[in-house]
Amino acid sequence: MSPLSRPSRLFHFLAARLRRKVGSIRIQNKIQNGTRNEIQYGTQNRIQNVEQGTLLTIIVAFTWSVTASLDKLGIIFAPSLLFYFAAQRFVIGCLSLACLLIHPPSEGLRMVLRKSLRYLPLLIAIGTFEIMAVVSFLFAVNHMFVSYVVAIKRTNILISVMAGGVFF
Repeated sequence: MSPLSRPSRLFHFLAARLRRKVGSIRIQNKIQNGTRNEIQYGTQNRIQNVEQGTLLTIIVAFTWSVTASLDKLGIIFAPSLLFYFAAQRFVIGCLSLACLLIHPPSEGLRMVLRKSLRYLPLLIAIGTFEIMAVVSFLFAVNHMFVSYVVAIKRTNILISVMAGGVFF
Protein backbone atom coordinates (compact mmCIF):
# COMPACT_ATOMS: atom_id res chain seq x y z
CA MET A 1 0.00 0.00 0.00
CA SER A 2 1.44 3.35 -1.00
CA PRO A 3 1.69 6.08 1.66
CA LEU A 4 -0.76 8.29 -0.26
CA SER A 5 -3.53 5.70 -0.61
CA ARG A 6 -4.60 5.66 3.04
CA PRO A 7 -4.98 9.47 3.44
CA SER A 8 -6.72 9.59 0.07
CA ARG A 9 -9.24 6.93 1.16
CA LEU A 10 -9.74 8.75 4.44
CA PHE A 11 -10.39 12.01 2.61
CA HIS A 12 -12.96 10.40 0.30
CA PHE A 13 -14.63 8.67 3.26
CA LEU A 14 -14.94 11.96 5.18
CA ALA A 15 -16.15 13.80 2.08
CA ALA A 16 -18.85 11.18 1.49
CA ARG A 17 -19.98 11.39 5.15
CA LEU A 18 -20.15 15.17 4.92
CA ARG A 19 -22.17 14.98 1.70
CA ARG A 20 -24.63 12.59 3.37
CA LYS A 21 -24.99 14.80 6.44
CA VAL A 22 -25.13 18.19 4.74
CA GLY A 23 -26.62 17.25 1.39
CA SER A 24 -26.43 20.03 -1.11
CA ILE A 25 -25.54 23.66 -0.56
CA ARG A 26 -27.33 26.33 -2.50
CA ILE A 27 -27.24 30.09 -2.21
CA GLN A 28 -30.40 32.08 -2.70
CA ASN A 29 -31.83 35.48 -1.95
CA LYS A 30 -34.90 35.56 0.25
CA ILE A 31 -36.99 38.62 0.84
CA GLN A 32 -38.34 38.92 4.37
CA ASN A 33 -38.75 42.45 5.69
CA GLY A 34 -36.28 43.65 3.09
CA THR A 35 -33.52 41.79 1.30
CA ARG A 36 -31.70 39.05 3.12
CA ASN A 37 -29.04 36.74 1.71
CA GLU A 38 -29.19 33.24 3.11
CA ILE A 39 -27.56 29.95 2.35
CA GLN A 40 -29.70 26.86 2.64
CA TYR A 41 -28.06 23.55 3.24
CA GLY A 42 -29.24 20.15 4.25
CA THR A 43 -31.26 17.26 3.01
CA GLN A 44 -34.77 17.49 1.64
CA ASN A 45 -36.24 16.68 5.05
CA ARG A 46 -34.14 19.12 7.03
CA ILE A 47 -33.13 22.46 5.55
CA GLN A 48 -31.31 24.96 7.74
CA ASN A 49 -30.75 28.61 6.92
CA VAL A 50 -27.43 30.34 7.45
CA GLU A 51 -26.93 34.01 6.69
CA GLN A 52 -24.38 34.58 3.98
CA GLY A 53 -22.46 37.11 6.11
CA THR A 54 -21.88 34.49 8.80
CA LEU A 55 -20.45 32.04 6.33
CA LEU A 56 -18.24 34.70 4.75
CA THR A 57 -16.94 35.68 8.21
CA ILE A 58 -15.96 32.08 8.90
CA ILE A 59 -14.21 31.89 5.52
CA VAL A 60 -12.30 35.11 6.26
CA ALA A 61 -11.23 33.84 9.70
CA PHE A 62 -10.00 30.60 8.13
CA THR A 63 -8.15 32.49 5.40
CA TRP A 64 -6.46 34.76 7.96
CA SER A 65 -5.34 31.77 10.01
CA VAL A 66 -3.77 30.17 6.94
CA THR A 67 -2.10 33.37 5.77
CA ALA A 68 -0.65 34.01 9.23
CA SER A 69 1.04 30.61 9.13
CA LEU A 70 2.26 31.29 5.59
CA ASP A 71 3.67 34.62 6.80
CA LYS A 72 5.66 32.72 9.42
CA LEU A 73 7.05 30.39 6.74
CA GLY A 74 7.86 33.35 4.50
CA ILE A 75 9.73 35.07 7.31
CA ILE A 76 11.70 31.92 8.09
CA PHE A 77 12.83 31.35 4.49
CA ALA A 78 13.26 34.99 3.37
CA PRO A 79 16.70 36.63 3.62
CA SER A 80 15.25 39.35 5.84
CA LEU A 81 11.91 40.42 7.24
CA LEU A 82 11.83 43.64 5.24
CA PHE A 83 12.64 41.76 2.02
CA TYR A 84 9.68 39.47 2.69
CA PHE A 85 7.44 42.48 3.36
CA ALA A 86 8.56 44.18 0.13
CA ALA A 87 8.12 41.00 -1.91
CA GLN A 88 4.66 40.42 -0.43
CA ARG A 89 3.53 43.98 -1.25
CA PHE A 90 5.04 43.73 -4.74
CA VAL A 91 3.03 40.58 -5.49
CA ILE A 92 -0.15 42.16 -4.12
CA GLY A 93 0.46 45.27 -6.24
CA CYS A 94 1.09 43.25 -9.41
CA LEU A 95 -2.08 41.19 -8.89
CA SER A 96 -4.10 44.36 -8.27
CA LEU A 97 -2.68 45.95 -11.39
CA ALA A 98 -3.50 42.82 -13.41
CA CYS A 99 -7.10 42.94 -12.14
CA LEU A 100 -7.36 46.60 -13.15
CA LEU A 101 -5.99 45.84 -16.61
CA ILE A 102 -8.40 42.96 -17.11
CA HIS A 103 -11.43 44.80 -15.73
CA PRO A 104 -11.00 48.56 -16.19
CA PRO A 105 -12.84 50.70 -13.64
CA SER A 106 -16.30 51.96 -14.53
CA GLU A 107 -17.13 55.66 -14.90
CA GLY A 108 -18.75 55.72 -11.42
CA LEU A 109 -15.58 54.38 -9.82
CA ARG A 110 -13.48 56.91 -11.70
CA MET A 111 -15.69 59.71 -10.37
CA VAL A 112 -15.32 58.40 -6.81
CA LEU A 113 -11.54 58.18 -7.22
CA ARG A 114 -11.40 61.78 -8.52
CA LYS A 115 -13.46 63.02 -5.56
CA SER A 116 -11.30 61.08 -3.08
CA LEU A 117 -8.17 62.98 -4.15
CA ARG A 118 -9.08 65.74 -1.71
CA TYR A 119 -8.63 63.17 1.08
CA LEU A 120 -5.16 62.18 -0.12
CA PRO A 121 -3.33 63.25 3.10
CA LEU A 122 -5.76 61.19 5.16
CA LEU A 123 -5.33 58.20 2.83
CA ILE A 124 -1.53 58.50 3.11
CA ALA A 125 -1.81 58.56 6.92
CA ILE A 126 -4.05 55.47 6.89
CA GLY A 127 -1.62 53.70 4.55
CA THR A 128 1.30 54.58 6.81
CA PHE A 129 -0.46 53.13 9.85
CA GLU A 130 -1.35 50.01 7.84
CA ILE A 131 2.30 49.52 6.86
CA MET A 132 3.36 49.98 10.49
CA ALA A 133 0.75 47.41 11.59
CA VAL A 134 1.86 44.82 9.03
CA VAL A 135 5.56 45.25 9.80
CA SER A 136 4.82 45.04 13.56
CA PHE A 137 2.80 41.87 12.94
CA LEU A 138 5.65 40.34 10.95
CA PHE A 139 8.18 41.24 13.67
CA ALA A 140 5.89 39.66 16.28
CA VAL A 141 5.38 36.49 14.22
CA ASN A 142 9.15 36.27 13.86
CA HIS A 143 9.57 36.12 17.65
CA MET A 144 6.43 34.33 18.93
CA PHE A 145 4.06 31.51 18.09
CA VAL A 146 1.63 32.43 15.31
CA SER A 147 -1.43 31.54 17.40
CA TYR A 148 -0.39 33.94 20.16
CA VAL A 149 0.20 36.80 17.74
CA VAL A 150 -3.12 36.23 15.96
CA ALA A 151 -4.95 36.16 19.30
CA ILE A 152 -3.35 39.43 20.34
CA LYS A 153 -4.08 40.89 16.92
CA ARG A 154 -7.78 40.08 17.35
CA THR A 155 -7.95 42.33 20.41
CA ASN A 156 -8.07 45.19 17.92
CA ILE A 157 -11.81 44.53 17.73
CA LEU A 158 -12.19 45.42 21.40
CA ILE A 159 -9.94 48.44 21.05
CA SER A 160 -11.90 49.62 18.00
CA VAL A 161 -15.21 49.30 19.85
CA MET A 162 -13.88 51.23 22.85
CA ALA A 163 -12.34 53.93 20.65
CA GLY A 164 -15.59 54.22 18.72
CA GLY A 165 -17.47 54.71 21.96
CA VAL A 166 -15.04 57.39 23.09
CA PHE A 167 -14.69 59.32 19.83
CA PHE A 168 -18.09 58.86 18.23
